[in-house]
Amino acid sequence: MPLLTIDDGEVYYEVLGGGPPLLLLPGLGRGTSYYDLVTPFLSDKFQVIRVDPRGIGRSSRGPLPYTFERWSDDFARILEKLQISTTAVVGCSQGAAMAMHLADRHPDRVKSLVLIGAFATIDRFIEINVALRMTLARKLGLGEEMRDFVALWTFGHELLDKPGADKLLNAGLNAIKEHTPENYIALCQSLLDWGHRKPSFLDRLRYIRQPTLVAC
Repeated sequence: MPLLTIDDGEVYYEVLGGGPPLLLLPGLGRGTSYYDLVTPFLSDKFQVIRVDPRGIGRSSRGPLPYTFERWSDDFARILEKLQISTTAVVGCSQGAAMAMHLADRHPDRVKSLVLIGAFATIDRFIEINVALRMTLARKLGLGEEMRDFVALWTFGHELLDKPGADKLLNAGLNAIKEHTPENYIALCQSLLDWGHRKPSFLDRLRYIRQPTLVAC
């Protein structure tokens, strides 16, 4: 099992396929399974690198607080370990924020970016959503109620009505159950801290020079 020891913890990663390197960074609280549906297609053409960011999956928990600086440094160390000088990076939701931060903090490591649902700051709508997740985790734990709330936020009406939607819901539930309520709350707090940082990361976007595809 590929675990890279980094300072005060271990970070899990896996490499699949062959071709130009492609680093996949997952959304809030998720690890390698986040990209299970697309990895078989991507690995036909790319050397796909998937990770459990620190605090998630098979990687170490803590130390707290979780920060984008630490995550970016972890990803850079994985690329160094794999002797990958530069890579395309795909990030979704919080993973897109991680990707932007990696491109800003370690620009030589990032060849290009695909950002899906990216954000450099947060508004009241997201604040309420994340705060409610933290309240659910604290009061009800990490079960079907949390899964359903996250699904309503993540998936649209059409997707939830399609055959196979239950597979997505079960994958989300399994991913959520990997956390303790305390750890999930800490991950949610990292998103709030990112969105409220001063100065805002919006001020850093002008310095990202890599070719970037932004998908809502």
